[in-house]
Amino acid sequence: MDNVEMVDRTCVVCGKVFQEVKHPKGNRRKFCSHECELAHRREYRREYFRKRYKQDDEYREKTKYLNAQRLIEKRKVDKAEAIRDAAIDLYNAETLDDIINILNEKFNMKAEVYDKYAHSLRVPKESR
Repeated sequence: MDNVEMVDRTCVVCGKVFQEVKHPKGNRRKFCSHECELAHRREYRREYFRKRYKQDDEYREKTKYLNAQRLIEKRKVDKAEAIRDAAIDLYNAETLDDIINILNEKFNMKAEVYDKYAHSLRVPKESR
């Protein structure tokens, strides 16, 4: 095999020094790894779209609407999970104090509201 000359290059993403075979012509690698190349592409695309659509009011309104819709959907899912978890905790509660503590903890509700209804909250464990 011919004598191959290696040259040191610096990755444009992470700054790590890596070696490459010296070629007289052609493209030279700019990245030390595939991960750095992907990170550079992501950042380049992000910057490209930011510049391209910065002045496009229709696009900005559309993305605001879509982002708001995504946030609403995420909140619905989070709320459903929180309610499910609270229901499980309430079902497993042993005493009225446990129930009041769970309600205060999960829903930020005040225990005084439940004190006047305490008689209706007492459910024997066997009847569940």
